Amino acid sequence: MKKCWCEKHHKDPQDICCPDSFAQYGTVGRVPSGSYLSFYEVFREGTDISLEEEQTIILQPGFLYLIDYIFLATIGPGNRFQVIPYINQQPGLLYSVFSISGNEDTATGAGSFTTNAAWDDAAELRFRVTAGSDAGTVDAGVQGAVSITPLIRR
Repeated sequence: MKKCWCEKHHKDPQDICCPDSFAQYGTVGRVPSGSYLSFYEVFREGTDISLEEEQTIILQPGFLYLIDYIFLATIGPGNRFQVIPYINQQPGLLYSVFSISGNEDTATGAGSFTTNAAWDDAAELRFRVTAGSDAGTVDAGVQGAVSITPLIRR
């Protein structure tokens, strides 16, 4: 069994390191522009991360979390695609991605960030998609995944 850094260095595993949860959630489907993505559980270990309803990922308190995501959208040629993570109903604009499909039908977006939003209290994580052009919005066929790992225990 692989030991965490704390155990390898003879420290208390309940100390600031050694989180034992991780999760990945996937999404696939057609999404109207301006909507939040719906997810399904790909895998989950531990109880610190969970999916509430289909659109909200709950991060239990007491951790600094690493969030990684990648999405592919089918939006038609010349359209824009943006994904904005929302943490506790606030847009995480620094963590958003923006892509243009060019002459192809698809655009991709990937990002990675850490958040301490769940340091003291549980946090909600959602992902909002917008797609379209100056002529208006379009539905996006989106598929992708979000991976979440607690990095440091409080």
